[in-house]
Amino acid sequence: MMLDWWHIPLIPLLFWLLMMRWPSVSNWIWLAPLPGLFLLWHGPANIELPMLWPGAALGIDSPVNHYFLLLSIVLWSVASLFASVTQRNDVHRLRFWSFWLWSMTGNLLLVIALDPASFYVGFTLMSLAAYGLVAHQPGPLPRQAGRLYLQLAVLGEMLIYAGLILRVHETGGLLSFSDWQQPIGWLTAVCLLTGFGLKAGFWPLHLWLPLAHPVAPAAASAVLSGAMLKAGILGIWQFIPADTPTTVALGPVVFFIGLFGAFYAVVAGLLQQQAKTVLAFSSVSQMGYLLMIIAMFWMTGDATSSLIILLAMYGLHHAVAKAALFMGAGLASSRQLSPWHWGLMTLPALALAGLPLTTGASVKYLLKDAVSDSMFVLSLPLLSIGSMATALLLIRALLLMKQSQQNISKNARAPEAVALSSWLVLSLAPIVIPLMVDEFRHQLTQTMQLQALTGLLWPIILATVIAAIVSRLSLKTSFKAKLFAGRWLSLRLRYCLIHFPVPEWVIRLKLDGWRKVERSINKFSSVGTLPITIGLTFLMMLSWTMLF
Repeated sequence: MMLDWWHIPLIPLLFWLLMMRWPSVSNWIWLAPLPGLFLLWHGPANIELPMLWPGAALGIDSPVNHYFLLLSIVLWSVASLFASVTQRNDVHRLRFWSFWLWSMTGNLLLVIALDPASFYVGFTLMSLAAYGLVAHQPGPLPRQAGRLYLQLAVLGEMLIYAGLILRVHETGGLLSFSDWQQPIGWLTAVCLLTGFGLKAGFWPLHLWLPLAHPVAPAAASAVLSGAMLKAGILGIWQFIPADTPTTVALGPVVFFIGLFGAFYAVVAGLLQQQAKTVLAFSSVSQMGYLLMIIAMFWMTGDATSSLIILLAMYGLHHAVAKAALFMGAGLASSRQLSPWHWGLMTLPALALAGLPLTTGASVKYLLKDAVSDSMFVLSLPLLSIGSMATALLLIRALLLMKQSQQNISKNARAPEAVALSSWLVLSLAPIVIPLMVDEFRHQLTQTMQLQALTGLLWPIILATVIAAIVSRLSLKTSFKAKLFAGRWLSLRLRYCLIHFPVPEWVIRLKLDGWRKVERSINKFSSVGTLPITIGLTFLMMLSWTMLF
């Protein structure tokens, strides 16, 4: 039987069924997403599945879906291989792998969904199953982080569902993304932007990110930041059409929200004391840039716009670089790393800052070019400052990883070969991808011109100088409670739900009176009570369906 698009989300579920019977199958879960690579390059035409629900269809219809499927396959496969080593001695590994495979299934389904209902099913499965990855570790902090994540995930699902229903109404009942390129209402746009934004994690909807990443296993953090955040960005891209009166008016607001969030997250991240927390704020910052790209596209709506390619390239670039850093942070906290390991760790960090000859240089160059051609040209200098801020933040993360080595026993082993090789794949990806992918390769010659090269290098050099000057200064802060307001809000909500004053109402029914009414109704019919009850129930259901 030939592979088809519906096999991509089905294969992880088959692995889960096999694993529940033979637990050793967990060592081979990294193979589950790989058939998607064959379909990505040699796949069949898009398929329709009307037996599921009206408009159900799977496939690839844009460069954004293409790149996001590529990054999802690569990250889930490599991170699964990494986790097969790091979770090997976990007493709850079957629970971990169950949530892992369900999240993978949802993620892969939403990326290839060509209709809103399929996307929503995959998105919901991924979001709710990811709770088991966030709260996997024992202790109060994982429980608090998991509780906040689940509260915001459910809130996001409610908003997305409301926006989905409103959008179906606005389009006259159409259930295909290709039919949704029509004007969108303000309420619908706000519901969808907020709902998907809670998953994407851009400011100010990022509250769960700084709490979830420090307590989640390193492999889980890699897919959370690399793949699942992009699902929120893809949802905004798919559900909210461009070049409509609403999105044109909303574009500048969203652009400056993304720009402010990119800098706010850097300031907040520099004040942290854990490497994975710093990396979490770095993800918040990078999501701000992706939001800016979407806002600029909203205002043009050109189907041939370079912004479409830029969004796809930026998503792939951030996914591999950030996943490599999260996996590296996990190794730094548990294994002895050699100098060459630290050199390898530096590569994805520099790529995120825009190092020439990496994926970062290509996307930074294209982003500056896009901003210079837009109405936001005055904010162009801030992009270079943003690169310097990103470099400072990632230097901070690397220094904290180095400090964590002091807490490791001198007898700690070096990273296992399997974990090291999977980490190596992602760490080298920022310099390998430009050699293999045409869109990145086309930008290499542009970024190597003197003016572009200078614009890419000076932020990194200046950040390195600043970090060298202040490397011995403490960055502890008294604003920690404010930065982690999400934890306080979550705990307050839990307290209110537990201590909610429920009035003790006593309902007294005069049963004798109801029986007299029932007997009087039965006198009008000779067919008995049961048929009358069934008939009334049928009429009630019929009247309910007529309302919709």
